[in-house]
Amino acid sequence: MTRYFTAWITFMVVLSIAGIIFDGFDSKQSIAVTVIVSLASAAVIYWLHPFSTNLEK
Repeated sequence: MTRYFTAWITFMVVLSIAGIIFDGFDSKQSIAVTVIVSLASAAVIYWLHPFSTNLEK
């Protein structure tokens, strides 16, 4: 799996979970927090993906 695809899947999964978690807050605040958390998690996975796939090096 490429790092782009892995980051995209992570973004979509975290977007769904964070959307459920932050549903009780004000609508504009919850949308902003949900998108920020999702983008941050996708960026971390994108950055970590080469390290997790090349463990023998």
